Amino acid sequence: MTQSTKLGIFTLEKKISFQISLFALFFFVLGIHLFSLSAFADEKAEEKEKKDRNLLVLPVLFYSPETKLALGFGGGYFFRSAKENPKLRPSSVNSFMVYTTNNQFQVFVMPDIYLKKNEYRLQGAMGYSKFNDKFFGIGPGTTPEMEEKYISRSYLTNINVQKKVFSFVNAGLRYDFGYQKLIEVEEEGLLDSGEISGSEGGNVSGLGFFLNWDSRDNIYYSRRGSFHQVSATFYRRALGSDYHFTKYLFDLRTYFSVSTKHTIALQGYFSFSSGDVPFQLLSLLGGQQIMRGYYTGRYRDKNMVVLQMEYRIQLFGRFGIVGFAGFGNVADRLSRFDFAKAKHSLGLGLRYTFNRDEKINLRLDVGFTGEGRGFYISAIEAF
Repeated sequence: MTQSTKLGIFTLEKKISFQISLFALFFFVLGIHLFSLSAFADEKAEEKEKKDRNLLVLPVLFYSPETKLALGFGGGYFFRSAKENPKLRPSSVNSFMVYTTNNQFQVFVMPDIYLKKNEYRLQGAMGYSKFNDKFFGIGPGTTPEMEEKYISRSYLTNINVQKKVFSFVNAGLRYDFGYQKLIEVEEEGLLDSGEISGSEGGNVSGLGFFLNWDSRDNIYYSRRGSFHQVSATFYRRALGSDYHFTKYLFDLRTYFSVSTKHTIALQGYFSFSSGDVPFQLLSLLGGQQIMRGYYTGRYRDKNMVVLQMEYRIQLFGRFGIVGFAGFGNVADRLSRFDFAKAKHSLGLGLRYTFNRDEKINLRLDVGFTGEGRGFYISAIEAF
């Protein structure tokens, strides 16, 4: 998903530094996992017979600039048919429910099902969110002083159905539906003025198509291959949308295995829109996946271009480290991109392999920007 799980619910003593607290959270989760490995060591033989079906239900601890600390629980059911080739990609159903110290609440269910030897794939997300957020205005020239806080309530459903066309090429259809209402805004702010599209709330409903090339060796931790996706989604009043606009997305990723323990990951992310786009669905720069270190939507506009890279190193056992960098900007028109004033992001991350069979990592990232830094505790790689 689009997008991610966030959590936490306890307050740390003031004498403990902020950074140390985040590392404590990270290693707390590791401790839970290591304890579970020890507790169930005697069942290893039985688990081997069931290795094609893997159920994880754990407390979820997350941190991000958008949520601060949060706590909840989540589960993931990863499975293949016993008759399937173990090299085929696993199906999964993930879900989570979290409450954050920013008084936010989210609950989501996200199925990702492969059928007929990976010839068909069905993905989706359904969820509810009550979220305290920030709005800084629209465009590349906004400043931190323009920050406005608001609270929204939203419902989301999206469904993607794809079919393998040949080799690594897949084509599919998608449907998006969402409802959002702003239940609190700052008085005399931009959102209160009614001049910002989307501030009045309402439905968005869109139908689209996508085409992708996917030759990755692993969908959770890629070391070789590529993933390239091109999509277009048309939000129309005839489909029940209160807003008439179109979104185009180009997500281009390539992975190089430098050695058995070193990997380079590259991504070009291009998002373009036209029409009456609500501010919630503009191209958003920042967050756990795009330009870590910036608040999600710190910069937003109809169009965005971002280039990112990671250098991944597997250290020993289940541990690894990552260095990452990002470069990008937003603009209202393609002709107005100013890369001389592009935004930059640099950072470091620690990795712990939570599930060796599927190569699912727990990650702790610290991103640095010209406006400060952002800390993230999450699962699965950014791209």
